[in-house]
Amino acid sequence: MAPVADPSEKATDLAGTFINALATIATGALVFGIGLVSVAPAFDVPTRIGLVVSWAAFAVSILGGLFAQATIPMHVYRKISIFDSPPFEWPVRVQQIAFGVALLLLAVVLTKQLLAKPVAAALVAPSATEAFAIARRCVALGAYDQLARIELLPADDSSALDRATWHLQLQRPHPPAFLDLFVDAGSGSVTALQAVPIAKGCRR
Repeated sequence: MAPVADPSEKATDLAGTFINALATIATGALVFGIGLVSVAPAFDVPTRIGLVVSWAAFAVSILGGLFAQATIPMHVYRKISIFDSPPFEWPVRVQQIAFGVALLLLAVVLTKQLLAKPVAAALVAPSATEAFAIARRCVALGAYDQLARIELLPADDSSALDRATWHLQLQRPHPPAFLDLFVDAGSGSVTALQAVPIAKGCRR
């Protein structure tokens, strides 16, 4: 006849498995949350604070699970039940409470950002007219009195309008015939391909 498994031993194994699984999920969620760093500057201050607090809570949850897991071998060796033992009970409670808080905060952060209305970038040069006006104010154009070309050069991220650049090519009758200026749509700073004086307040 096969020996009957001790219910307390089975419960201890299940508890250890659950603690380990929760710590694994918390670790994955922490890595995911830290991955939001690249987009975090676009969040408002309360959202960024909530994100940081969720990181801290996930870290506390992971540590609580590790401490609880570390006490199990001692309890098994001494044949002491883990279920009425403060050295096991408190780290488990910390793990579960911190995990719940962290998960809730992360869910709030993600939901808030998903439901947030996109805010248009405040551009200094939102149009070709403004870009040309900035170029005339910042550079002594002199004989370059004809606008041969004007185009908007997008940033690497097509949605980042504040990092787009206006390219203005001005023309004059005699060589050098062209002057190429670049006006940053977001900051209004001006650069040029040719060596021309640019007003101090307009330099990048």
